[in-house]
Parts: sequence; C-alpha cells; structure tokens
Amino acid sequence: MGQGSSSGKVIAGRYVVPLLVGSVVLLAAVARAHHELVYVHALTVGVVLVAGRLQQEHVFLGLAVFSVAVMLVDIVSRPDIALVTAAVVAAVCTMLHAVAVTLMFTLGQHLQKLKIRETELEALYNLTATLSNTQSVESFLDQAVHLLGRELDFTHISVLLYDEQNQELVVRAVVGYGNERMIKRIPLDRGITGLAATTGKTVVVDDVLKEERYVAGDPAIRSEVAIPLTTEGRLLGVLNVESTKYAAFSPRDVRLLELIANELTVLLIRAQLVERLRVQAITDELTGLYNHRYFNIRLRSEVERAERYCHPLSLLMIDIDHFKLVNDRHGHLVGDEVLHQLGSIIRRQLREADVVCRYGGEEFAVILPETDGQAALTVAERIRAAIQREVLLVSLRGDNKPTNLYIPVTVSIGVASYPQNGSDWSTLLAAADAALYAAKQAGRNRVRQAA
Repeated sequence: MGQGSSSGKVIAGRYVVPLLVGSVVLLAAVARAHHELVYVHALTVGVVLVAGRLQQEHVFLGLAVFSVAVMLVDIVSRPDIALVTAAVVAAVCTMLHAVAVTLMFTLGQHLQKLKIRETELEALYNLTATLSNTQSVESFLDQAVHLLGRELDFTHISVLLYDEQNQELVVRAVVGYGNERMIKRIPLDRGITGLAATTGKTVVVDDVLKEERYVAGDPAIRSEVAIPLTTEGRLLGVLNVESTKYAAFSPRDVRLLELIANELTVLLIRAQLVERLRVQAITDELTGLYNHRYFNIRLRSEVERAERYCHPLSLLMIDIDHFKLVNDRHGHLVGDEVLHQLGSIIRRQLREADVVCRYGGEEFAVILPETDGQAALTVAERIRAAIQREVLLVSLRGDNKPTNLYIPVTVSIGVASYPQNGSDWSTLLAAADAALYAAKQAGRNRVRQAA
C-alpha cells in the first residue's frame, strides 16, 4: 500500500536519543580518568543509534552484549574499584538502552499496524457508505475507482466488466491513465486481467516486463494485481490495480484489495439490479423502446430545455395504417412482431440524441432535440419512406412446418415544432396529434405538419 509508516523511527529518535546522550554524560562523570571506557561505550551508543534509525532491533541486544563483554575484559585485565564501578554502571546503562530501544521499536511496529488497519477499515467504510446509494452502474464504478485512489493512494486503477456475448473484458472505469493509452476491450485469453478472469484467482505480477500476457496500457507500469469479481461461480468483471514501482504490492495490499473486491462485487450486483429495474420501468417490453411514462417525462424536460436555451425542438407522432386489419387477419402474435420490427426501423433512421418511444397501441412518438420544423419534416419523410420500402417478414411455427408471412405496412406521421406549434409540452403534443389526424384524413401513408 502506498502510505507506509515511520512510527518506530520517530519513537526511537524522540525518546531513545535523550537516554543515550544522558548515559554518555553519566559515564563520563563516573569513569573520571577512565576515558577509554567512556569512548568504547560512546562508540557502542552511536552504533545503537544508527541501528535504531534503520529499525534493526535485533542489533540492539547484540551491541549491548558486545559492550558488556568489552567492559568485563577490561575489568579482568585491570582490576580496580573505580573501574569496576564505572564498568558496572556502563553495562547496566547499555542494557537499559537496548531494552528501551527494543520496547520502543516494538511499540512503533504495533502503532504502525494499528494505523494501517485503521486506514483499511476507514477505506472499506467509506467505500460501502458512498457506493451503497449509487443508482447507476456507470456512476457506481466511476466513484469506486476514485475512492480507492483517494483513500488508499493507489495511482492506477481500473474496473473491467465481463461481456459474455463477445467473451471480452470491457474497461468501464479508470483512474490514473490517459484515455488515449487505454485499451477498451481485452479478450479473455489476453492480459493479466484475462488470466484472473479465466482462473477465478488473484494474479500478482511483480514485474510486468517479464510477463508475456501483459497488455500495456501505460509504458511506465512495472507491477500489477488483478482480482476477479465473481459471485456463485459467475464472472462479473475484474478489479485491476497497477503501479510504476517494481513489486509494489505487499501481501497485506493484496489481502486488502481482495476484501475490497468482495465488497465491490456485492455493491455491483446491487447497482446492476437497481439499474435493470430502472430500465424496465421506462422500457416497453414488446419493442424495447422507451414507454409512454418515459415519453411524458422526457418531453417535458426537452421543452423546458428548449425554452431555457432558445433552441428548436420537434415532435413526431407516428401511427400504423390499418393496423387492426393485421391483427384481425393474422392474430396478435403477428401484430406484436410487426410492432417490434417497425420500432427497429424507426430507430435506425434517427440520431443517437433522438428519443423514440412506443406511445401506445400502434402509435410511436419521436422527440427531436435541436431540430426545427423543416428538418423534422425531412426526418419524418425518411421514416415513412423506409417503412414503405420494407416488406416485413414474420415467421410462424405451425404444427407441420414454419410459415413465412410478408406484410406490407405504411404509416402516417404528424409533425409539430416548438415554439411555432406549442409553447409548452401539452400544446406541442396536441399539435402533433392534430397533424397526425390530418395525415390519416388525407389518405394515410403521408406526413403532415401542424398548422
């Protein structure tokens, strides 16, 4: 993980250094003329201090034993009451130094672990609290990668979702990459993420330059960890984290990311369910187009937007000519298929920004943002001509063999534009309805614009 802690060094530097300095002064006072003993102990203290800075606690006790041994040798070779007294004091001080530094270092390690654990728990809490209220999958994933980057200092994060139809992983949210460098789709047989997805296990790579499967997204990347998002054996996607440092992910980092991946999986399932229910609430089940409820909401919104920015807006009302005859002659199953195919034909004639809805029965409605009356007439005529050209093929399965029906269909279309034909959504809709009625009265299979 990116944060690391220097608690042990800080404690050693803050509390042990005064002890060491005070001990040297004490030894100088006690030893008086025994300068060589003071020098030996002072040298030992200096090495202990360096070891403390490097957090090598096993050096402390070793140096303490070494210091005591030197003093004992000095006592044996030159027995002297004053020397013995100074040596005993020096040995006791050295042992106290070693014990104090070891205890301080151990305390620093515990504080470091507690700090890391606190950070991990806080990150998990923030992740769950923030994302549990997210309604759409796109918003959920975008917030997830940014939260991970902010809370845990990971610099390169991406979430890929599994496209079962194409057997690919699709990048849905990223942080830390330039858009021009990102590969948007990765086949399951490629990349570290593909390996994690196919094996269902976490994959950690310390050096991606030595990994044949690696798919480069950023040339500065050196290490990577990929964790599959799975539920009951079903693959949802992959959480992928990369770093510009070699072997950047410790076992603790990997365990934390696996916990986060588990939480992400639960929240992702919830977000997908909420989005599915939301889509179902505004979608016509038969045609796959927006339904009447969504049409009313969107038309009001688009009229308000057109009014605010003084932009044009047009509305088409489309009705299938003599649709009752189709149902009467061939049955409602054939009629349903005709509605489904007509919805697809209309959709193909429109821009991405245009909104096509099944208004009800055999009627469709099309909202054309940023479109004036003349342009709307052109679109309406294009739709009418496309439907007239296409003879619909409907296949029926009977008891003996399939039956193919070729059904010619035409439509009548009414066109109304804001603000010429209506100053609000209800008057605009009434104007388009009136134009549609005029088209049917004029003989059907034609387009009429509101007066």
